[in-house]
Amino acid sequence: MTEVIRKRPSTNFVYQLMGEFADMVAHKVVEAIKETEDLLTQTIPIEASIVEQENPNELLTIKEVCEILKVSRSTIYDWIDKEILLPDTNIGRSPRYKRCSLNEFINYKKD
Repeated sequence: MTEVIRKRPSTNFVYQLMGEFADMVAHKVVEAIKETEDLLTQTIPIEASIVEQENPNELLTIKEVCEILKVSRSTIYDWIDKEILLPDTNIGRSPRYKRCSLNEFINYKKD
């Protein structure tokens, strides 16, 4: 029978790999922070009065929110994932927003 002898990696090699991995993770974290900062500083090109005209407690669908904010569905879902614009409630698995919450969001973004 042939016996397989396995060598343990050197401690320096392990530390080097750990350092490279830590650098990769840190780089990804910095990128995510910058992306979030960019999203937070974006301006929303709409009139706040559009939101205020209707019933402030009316629940809006993602499609309606996209039309009001003039952004795509993927942007809304990105904002949900990054906790930038969280829904007021869910109906089933569908997120819903109150008009008054959108108004607050718009006013916050203008400041």
